[in-house]
Amino acid sequence: MKAICAFSSDSRTLYKADIYRVLSLPSGGIVHFRYKIKYVSDEILNSKTSLEGKRVAIFFTRTEKSGLSQGAHENISIRWASVFSIEKSNETDVYHIYMKLGKFCNLSIKTAMPELGPPSKFLSHFEVEESADANNWQGRVKAVKDYFPNLTYFHLKSVVKDCKELNLSYHGVSRSSFYELKYGSRYILRLGLANPDGSDTKIAIADGSGDVAINSVMPLETSVQFDDVEVPIFAKSLQVTKQTSFLEIKPISSIENLAEYAIHIELELKHSLSQPIRFGLCTVAAGAAISLATPVAATAIRPDWYVYLGSAGLLWLASGAMFYWFNKK
Repeated sequence: MKAICAFSSDSRTLYKADIYRVLSLPSGGIVHFRYKIKYVSDEILNSKTSLEGKRVAIFFTRTEKSGLSQGAHENISIRWASVFSIEKSNETDVYHIYMKLGKFCNLSIKTAMPELGPPSKFLSHFEVEESADANNWQGRVKAVKDYFPNLTYFHLKSVVKDCKELNLSYHGVSRSSFYELKYGSRYILRLGLANPDGSDTKIAIADGSGDVAINSVMPLETSVQFDDVEVPIFAKSLQVTKQTSFLEIKPISSIENLAEYAIHIELELKHSLSQPIRFGLCTVAAGAAISLATPVAATAIRPDWYVYLGSAGLLWLASGAMFYWFNKK
């Protein structure tokens, strides 16, 4: 099958961190690769049809930096993705490609065309062949671990509420993905951890704004090669209708700085509709109780029943709206 192939090499730490990010983010997460125009194939640059939605295979490229002879290259597939958005900047001479991540894959490039692959080009079309062996997260970690620092790896598999996985949402302008959390709700982060070579690094999870409580002992560590963990988190109640935040998940070490490998999961915190609905109903009940307890003269004329019903409905809507938009109780 023919696919766009996006390569990230070991020539710089930031390029390797891009591959760590591809290994770590959930399915549907957005990754952003940048290439100098000269490293993008003419077929892609001059494409007369939109590339959005096209299938992409992401590869890690080994060079002499990881033990190969001068000028030699080895391409190790990591994951399928699809093109989310592209942008060609004439001011900086950079080609930006945003990709939505899919399944992990074990691919080989069928057609040898050195002029279209690294080090000449890093974004090109190739015919690829897929193998059913080692085509999961564990297999891809094992395939690249010897060419990275001795790290602990993680993979955010899903965010779960009440046994139901949350879907990612997307910002069209910023071309990023985020999870939508409701105030006052509890969620579970389901993670895979990998420590294939007995690293003393650990995985730290922190909230960037203080709006989310991490209800687990930090940092996470594992003494086995591969493990599954669940981390409870709680979205705190705030005095605003909507708030943005993020979770930072990263490997940490007492020996070296691994800041380049930090992953940020964007969050959007907001009120759920059920809370203002319940608050409005309680307000109506309280108003009804006050009305019933208020003495009424025997000669007083009571309104028709539909007037009571309309008043109760307006009170319900008004109190619920003030709770939802202004947090007024």
